[in-house]
Amino acid sequence: LLGMGISQTAQFRPVEHAAGKVMDGELVVINFHSGLYYSSVGVGTTIWQLMEAGHSVGEIAATIARNLQAAPETVAADTAGFIEQLLSAGVIEEASGPVSNVAVDYSGAYAAPTLTSFHDLEQSVAIDPPLQR
Repeated sequence: LLGMGISQTAQFRPVEHAAGKVMDGELVVINFHSGLYYSSVGVGTTIWQLMEAGHSVGEIAATIARNLQAAPETVAADTAGFIEQLLSAGVIEEASGPVSNVAVDYSGAYAAPTLTSFHDLEQSVAIDPPLQR
């Protein structure tokens, strides 16, 4: 997808069978269908919060670049790449809607966002599925 490029005006949201939450500076996203969960810290949490608030990919990257004094081109590429990872994980989908305000902590220096996948939840979710929202 990166070759084709994610539209800078695209908006995304969590899919029905996924839930994400930022707690103590860590993003945790669970895909209830696959039983996999994902984690990200730093800029990844900021991307998720701004995405959930309805900001487009371009707006997210511009906001992060401005607040963390990072190179806009780098942040734009990293943001699109992170969104692609979330799409590949099957936890977000393209959406449209109004933008809402969200409180984001912009402390620290810019570092490329990473998404880590964990498989150890798979067994427990298959045995005892969590409640859907």
